[in-house]
Amino acid sequence: GPRDGGQAEGWGARQEQVPLRRPVDRRRAFTKFARTRVFLRDGFLDRYSGDRLFFPPVLEVISASIPDDFPLHSSSVKMATSHVAHWELYASVDHVVPVARGGAHEMDNWVTTSFMHNLIKSHWRLDDLGWELLPPGRLDEWDGMLGWFMKYAEEREDLMDLRGVKEWRGAAMQAMKEI
Repeated sequence: GPRDGGQAEGWGARQEQVPLRRPVDRRRAFTKFARTRVFLRDGFLDRYSGDRLFFPPVLEVISASIPDDFPLHSSSVKMATSHVAHWELYASVDHVVPVARGGAHEMDNWVTTSFMHNLIKSHWRLDDLGWELLPPGRLDEWDGMLGWFMKYAEEREDLMDLRGVKEWRGAAMQAMKEI
């Protein structure tokens, strides 16, 4: 068994289902522009659950305005120190077919999802979880408050000092030119 150096029962069959690959290159990241393009394409809809999501800096602006009631951890979104809405409503991007499972790091393999669903899905394929990929949303029905954010950011120059807000605004301006 495992304690005496032997192989865990059933591991051989499981290893074929979950192939081991080289570690994922942590430098591979989604730029704010790439993420915004995916959010716009998907209509700010969580493609795994169908939930409407928010453009990330919207929640960051709210957190900066009422930090005691709507906290966001300063270095990253940490569940223990951030309001649960950041996990459930903050738009993120996921690889439908994980890179660790042979998926490509390109837009055709990217979808909008919440941080929570991104964490749950992890390295699993949709079939592994019994999930399906839902159709994208429509920007004319829900824009993730992107329109509000762009107008608000234009009126409030002081927001440009908040964590990444200036970069998000620039990414949104660039991505909106493409649609």
